[in-house]
Amino acid sequence: MRALWAVSLLFLALWLYSALKARALPQEAAAYFTGEFLEKSLARAKPAYVNSGLSTLASFVVLYLVARWSSRGPILSALFGGSVTPGRAALLGLCLGGGAALLLSVVSLPFGIYGFYLDRAFNLSTMQLPAWLVDYAKNVFLSVATYSLAASFAAWAVARFPQTWHLVLGGSFVVASLVISALYPVLIAPMFNTFHPLPEGSVLQDVRELASAAGMQVDNVLVMEASAKTVRANAYFAGVGATKQLVLYDTLLSSHSREEIRLVVAHELGHWRHGHLVKSVLISSSGVLAALWVFWLSLLHSAGASPAAGTGLTHLAIERLLVTLFVFAALAGYSLSPASSYISRRFEVQSDAYSLALTGDRPAFISSQVNLARSNLGDVDPPSFIRWFAWTHPTTLERIRSASR
Repeated sequence: MRALWAVSLLFLALWLYSALKARALPQEAAAYFTGEFLEKSLARAKPAYVNSGLSTLASFVVLYLVARWSSRGPILSALFGGSVTPGRAALLGLCLGGGAALLLSVVSLPFGIYGFYLDRAFNLSTMQLPAWLVDYAKNVFLSVATYSLAASFAAWAVARFPQTWHLVLGGSFVVASLVISALYPVLIAPMFNTFHPLPEGSVLQDVRELASAAGMQVDNVLVMEASAKTVRANAYFAGVGATKQLVLYDTLLSSHSREEIRLVVAHELGHWRHGHLVKSVLISSSGVLAALWVFWLSLLHSAGASPAAGTGLTHLAIERLLVTLFVFAALAGYSLSPASSYISRRFEVQSDAYSLALTGDRPAFISSQVNLARSNLGDVDPPSFIRWFAWTHPTTLERIRSASR
């Protein structure tokens, strides 16, 4: 755990240093963007990066304090009397998980509000604070539900399978990830945005033609009414099996040319064609299985035996195990961000290449990247460390270069 803390704090320090360090954009940026835009994007990027780093720092402080509290005495386990049963353990986990989610949500709220006002200051958000707070409350609800159920199941597994609970958790993660991926488009996304079918017209015709050329069938093409909240333009695909759908922001449809929209659609079809969603689930599941195995081994090394084994299992032991696992998962996830970001960038490169192969329209590819950056006030060439650590897409200039070769 000390090694994870050291790596996480080092990465956080490098993030804040990179965010605060003065920088200049490469000369080639001026070939595609005005000086006013570049100055404005840098003016927004710096405080956004700093805010993100400080939010992470606040979360780390909470993790450290909770871990210290747990090591000195019970947090909630003192409320649970009697012998340990899977049902009682699950109830304890439910309370711990919900409490952790609420605590982190409260700590993150000031940074979220600052981010909201930062977007308002740069004319990226079309929302008012009350509407933003409603969305934040929905996110808190989902976070509490997710943490509660996950911690409840973990505690149940520890009590029910004291020798193999880490394997049970790893296998369940795979199943849960696939289920959530399937349900997200039909249950979660509609909680935050309004969707309607893309009407008949040139764009839908282009989608059908591109899908046919790619040898795919796209039945669900939706428009998300993003303009109610933002001026940002985007598109994405989501779901698996019967819930698969292609989603286009209404801001994309209103601010980009037909040729640019074709490139964006072709890019999303590339994700679909290469099975990136399923691959992402499988890769993340493999990472979770490996992390749980490492966590299990570290417990055996430090305790000499499984802390959940034997007849002496107590609610306090389960509580401490869950807190330790929670801190470990948070730090491991943060420390492994560069790996997940790299994989995501590779997927994006594949989809970019696929969109160019499908359309053969390099000028439209370049103009689409330029206009997306303008719509989103994107940092076209972020600091090297921040790009390496957290950038899930190639930078705008990298994508333009790839199409200019």
